[in-house]
Amino acid sequence: MKPKSVKPRQRRKAPDPGLTDTQDKLREAKRARAELVKANLFTCDLTDAVLTDADLRGANLDGTVLRRTNLQRANLEGASLFATIVEQADLSGANLARTRIIGYLKNAKLVRANLSGANIGADPGNQSMGVMRASFVGADLSGADLSNANLFKADFSYANLGGARLSGADLSNSDLVQTDFSRADLTGTKLNKADVNGANFRGVVGRAQIKGLDEARNRDKAMFDAP
Repeated sequence: MKPKSVKPRQRRKAPDPGLTDTQDKLREAKRARAELVKANLFTCDLTDAVLTDADLRGANLDGTVLRRTNLQRANLEGASLFATIVEQADLSGANLARTRIIGYLKNAKLVRANLSGANIGADPGNQSMGVMRASFVGADLSGADLSNANLFKADFSYANLGGARLSGADLSNSDLVQTDFSRADLTGTKLNKADVNGANFRGVVGRAQIKGLDEARNRDKAMFDAP
């Protein structure tokens, strides 16, 4: 009888530390109060994840899917959300101060969220494949703080900004079709060339200090308090 040939044992590949780290962060990211400061969650799918009270300061969320994600009271200060899908996500009470956002936030909930100083404006000079911009169509930003935020060319059509703070914000060239600004603070807000067709400006604070309102498109179709 011929002796059986013995196949050499194949050495197991060492785990990829980069992949393992990503998997660990993804696992961590799917629970409440997660500690994810400066985490790299690039292109991760966090659909329906629960991230309430999570610490995501300085995190990289570029290309990440946050559809219907619960981010109530999460801290995303200084985080990057470029080409991020945040559709129907709940960011009520979240801290998004000084974040960079160029994403899709249709029907997202940002009630009383802090977006002060956030950079949400389109940047044509750095987008070789065409201008991308933030979309907040139908989003609820009632009571949110967007003071001094860059909102250039963003789309807030049909959004609720009732009672929001927009003092010093730049909404020039933005789409504000049927946007609700009732009782919002618009002191020093820039509206140059914004489309305000059907927008509700009744009860706003600082109307006399709005900048560029005379240059806004479809101003005659917007709603203001009677003089």
